[in-house]
Amino acid sequence: MMEKQALSGVHWLGPATMLIALVTGVLLAVAHHLFYRSLHEHEVPSGDYEVALFAASRQQTNTAIGTALAFAVRSALALAVSSAFVQLFWIRLGATSRRPLTLEHINTAFSVPRNVFTLFNVKSWWRFPLLFTLALTVW
Repeated sequence: MMEKQALSGVHWLGPATMLIALVTGVLLAVAHHLFYRSLHEHEVPSGDYEVALFAASRQQTNTAIGTALAFAVRSALALAVSSAFVQLFWIRLGATSRRPLTLEHINTAFSVPRNVFTLFNVKSWWRFPLLFTLALTVW
């Protein structure tokens, strides 16, 4: 009975996070494309937007909107890949292996999405090739 309770809280949150972040990233990428497509071959009107003692040209505003959309796309897709990384990490950690994992390998694999220098640990690449490939897509 205790095993069912422990496993019942894991079933949908990880995959849902990955899927929602992926769909959000794709939708934001389409919005980014459509925004720049709507600006293509149109002259930017002169004049400024003024909001609470702050004035910005229309060109600055368009650039800021495009940059914000690009940042949101990257953030959403990084969340999707990072969630997949964590799920794969725990699956790999729980899998039985012929050779036991050392604490150094586990620490390196877990920290690779946050620390670019761990990508240079070639020994861990051989132990976790898919994890390191996922981490490369985040960096």
